[in-house]
Amino acid sequence: KAHDLRDVIEKTAFFTDRYARVILPDGKILGTDGEFIDILPQAFAVFAGLKNADIAVKTAYDKLVDRKNRVIRLLSPPFSEEDASKFGYIAAYPKGIRENGGQYTHAAVWLAMALFSIGEREKAMDLVDLINPMGYYDTVKAAESYRAEPFVLAGDVSYADGVVARAGWTHFTGSAAWFYRCIAENYPSIAVDGNAKDKSCN
Repeated sequence: KAHDLRDVIEKTAFFTDRYARVILPDGKILGTDGEFIDILPQAFAVFAGLKNADIAVKTAYDKLVDRKNRVIRLLSPPFSEEDASKFGYIAAYPKGIRENGGQYTHAAVWLAMALFSIGEREKAMDLVDLINPMGYYDTVKAAESYRAEPFVLAGDVSYADGVVARAGWTHFTGSAAWFYRCIAENYPSIAVDGNAKDKSCN
């Protein structure tokens, strides 16, 4: 049954370089036009062992990661207010705020985990570095944008005009737990006491 389900997903939900986000009640599919992309279908395609997952997760990395501002967007482009009737509460957030085109840190971590899973260690390490809140304190400008504690993870990071790279929902243990798991499962060179043996882990 799992094999059959994977076949159906490949035939109906994969388009060129990405998996669609949703099939709407009217039969329209979001994510077929080469413009819209969401981390979740791409990362979970890897976890589910789908055939084109490697392509999809690399596309998400290329399209959704903004290194300059240290933001890994959940999706792009964001939904408009008029989309709320189709897509629910996510479209009620302003564009670039929280899940509506901002960084949803759970998903940012899942993208890193998916990249580790397909052997793209360098890209995965890049995301781990971007997610780490300490990185926002490399410059005064970045710290002033982030405006949150450097020692806890933010559940979301904004990508809206005027508040790009602004942290939200700090001390949000769900994303912190996933981040810890990502590191624990993919850094075998880190000692139990937390001392990094590999300089790349510092």
